[in-house]
Amino acid sequence: MIDSLYGLKIRNLDGSEFVFNERTAPATNLWTRYVRANDGLSPDGGWLTSKWTCPNEIPEGYGFQVVSLTAAEVTFTQSGDRRYVSGTQDKIAYSSDGRKVTVMGFSDTHNFNYTKIIAFPTIASQKAASGFGLKVMGSSIFLENTPPLGYAYATHKAKVYITDAFNIESTFPGLTIENAVFFFYTDDNKSFIRLEPSNVQSWEKLKWWRYVSRNRNSTNITAYSPAWYWVVAFTNVQPAQLDTPGFGLKIRNLEGKVTFNSQMGVMTRPITVPGNQIPLGSGINVDPIRRPMYTPTKVGEIFSSDGGLGWWRDLNIGNLGESQISLFQTSTSQQRGYHGNQTIARTATPAIFLDAADYFPFP
Repeated sequence: MIDSLYGLKIRNLDGSEFVFNERTAPATNLWTRYVRANDGLSPDGGWLTSKWTCPNEIPEGYGFQVVSLTAAEVTFTQSGDRRYVSGTQDKIAYSSDGRKVTVMGFSDTHNFNYTKIIAFPTIASQKAASGFGLKVMGSSIFLENTPPLGYAYATHKAKVYITDAFNIESTFPGLTIENAVFFFYTDDNKSFIRLEPSNVQSWEKLKWWRYVSRNRNSTNITAYSPAWYWVVAFTNVQPAQLDTPGFGLKIRNLEGKVTFNSQMGVMTRPITVPGNQIPLGSGINVDPIRRPMYTPTKVGEIFSSDGGLGWWRDLNIGNLGESQISLFQTSTSQQRGYHGNQTIARTATPAIFLDAADYFPFP
């Protein structure tokens, strides 16, 4: 299928190849570490929850994805000792004036508010760029000023067998859950990667988060599912690190700084899908992606009640078959005194999908 695409085909030493065209995007990781209590949290109007605004602006003309603990939630009103479903709330807000992202639902009592913000230039913004340099379908790629934090390159990739938790350090020495953004793909039809807290089975204080391989056919919180995954890690790289010796294609912007180096992977043809357009249980294609990779994302939650016993299950992005994506449920909590019909809350914030076939050789 890659032969039917247009653009400049680049073949890597490992046999993988991708087509450099107007969808090839120089992404940047705007935020990768935990948001901590001293990062400027303030009350968000919820019960003991706080909001936080990322100090790093979304570059002009960029699209973005925000991954957080609580992207959307079901809301309730209280009457006596009972609470009734009142609606849903998106917990991610974007101000176009200041190009800032605000996330709600954080805790100011610990330093482990999981957050990732990834941004990349839209096709429209690249077409409006300068008239110099390499153009594909009218898009001037990699010619603009480098974002302050640098471009995010696919600096690490591997095919990994994950039995329960993904061991980042042993797979990619030097990387942690706080200094990179990880994308996963599997063709194992029973498995997906979920973001899991350290206290998933206890009431202990939260200490860390990790990525686990879950069984999509079970809502049980401990239903792990061993499977093979193709994993790509994106880290921010400064222009000086891209100016390497050796063969390949390099692109310099108008300041003379290297912004593309074919020796390093890029965010090839990112496609976004709003979280509230991803179905629950059934699959959709993400055209023209053949093997969709995702970063572990909770897009919202589903609430149901059985005689006043409320159940919450989070909704996680995962692969369905070889070429589709879907949302899968995982039980998170239950509590008495909650009433209402089954209600689904999903964020409108888009999720980014990449094609694993652009990073790994497949038959």
